[in-house]
Amino acid sequence: MTLNRKIALAVLATCSGSGAFAQSSVTLFGVVDVNTRYVKNSELPSNITMNNSGLSSGRFGFRGVEDLGGGLKAGFWLESDVNADTGTTSATGKLFQRRSTVSLLSSMGEVRLGRDFTPASQLVVRYDPFGVIGLAGSNVTSRVPAAFASYYRHDNAVQYFTPVWSGLQLETMYALDESATTNAGRHMSARLVYDNGPLSLSGVYGTTTVNAAGAKLKQTGLGAAYDFGMVRLMGFGVLHRLALHAEGFGPLDESSVR
Repeated sequence: MTLNRKIALAVLATCSGSGAFAQSSVTLFGVVDVNTRYVKNSELPSNITMNNSGLSSGRFGFRGVEDLGGGLKAGFWLESDVNADTGTTSATGKLFQRRSTVSLLSSMGEVRLGRDFTPASQLVVRYDPFGVIGLAGSNVTSRVPAAFASYYRHDNAVQYFTPVWSGLQLETMYALDESATTNAGRHMSARLVYDNGPLSLSGVYGTTTVNAAGAKLKQTGLGAAYDFGMVRLMGFGVLHRLALHAEGFGPLDESSVR
């Protein structure tokens, strides 16, 4: 086959396939945040370092939606960490640690499968101006034990988002443990949110089985924000309880309020 014929066939294939993608959209997005830091403590040598995610978490991703017809749409979202100072991704070893989902959307709501933020962790995302990074980020100021610090996201999750009715929406998640012998890693949570005009309100509940003995970390929280135009006031409170399977609820031992 001659080179000219190969080119002609390639152009023809591209033109014939263009109609299939006419109702599709794919977006490439990301944030590159890198900074330098100088630290000097008394009686210790000074130190200059380069760091990531000073104001916003470094990220790189793809997301897209395709119209399937009949009111149905399919979507996907793949999002990875980016450490600009070294060119690496997440230390967890997961390429798309931040989010890896596929969705089916219609007038009845959205069904979403894969790794994603839990509904119970959305108070931090929506009502903490520092999120989970920076000097005042929730990962720094929260009293949640280090063993549970990754409760923001879960693998193997099935989510359902209802349609929005006058600003009111319900989000639910069930994350599979994928174990034949224990429930460790199983997670269930829900968030009821009201977003209408300048007012935003949320209530969340979640429970995670943290070990083979059946101990559970339970989250309950409320958040609110009001946008006055020049300034937006926001705040939230989260109550964490560690419940032992054999003894029921123990005393309140971990909480964070902002």
